[in-house]
Amino acid sequence: MPYTDATISPIQPLVPIDTRPLFRPVSASLVRLLRGLQREDWTRPTVASQWMVRDVVAHLLDSTLRRLSFHRDGMPPPLASSGMESERAFVAFINDLNAHWVGAAKRFSPRILTELYERAADDLAGWFESLPFDVLALFSVSWAGEDASAGWFDVGCEFTEFWHY
Repeated sequence: MPYTDATISPIQPLVPIDTRPLFRPVSASLVRLLRGLQREDWTRPTVASQWMVRDVVAHLLDSTLRRLSFHRDGMPPPLASSGMESERAFVAFINDLNAHWVGAAKRFSPRILTELYERAADDLAGWFESLPFDVLALFSVSWAGEDASAGWFDVGCEFTEFWHY
């Protein structure tokens, strides 16, 4: 079919979805799952990366602690050692942060990782539940091309990333 203006559907406005109340039950389910894992399960490889199960849990803990520190507690995020002029530099910076934490977390037992995650996830759920739905996001959702984002969109993106892990 040839391209014509008639074949283009107008862009519909985004319909906000409130994901704030979803964090608590999903993270509680994850904690129950983690508590049921056998020791050898923690060292199984994952499909999406070179990380083991324990590394993914460590990453989730790190993301949760960072969000609480930067967003709830107002701590400034770490500065990159070099400028972040490009998307590639930003991704490299985030990957470096992730790799350092995951490496350090290899010192933690599965029980400690689970207990720390449970506490942090509960705190994060409470924080998200307390946020006004229409508050401005701390960080823009840059991959969506936004310089500033609505809080509901930022929280929804956070939930989507958490859900995928």
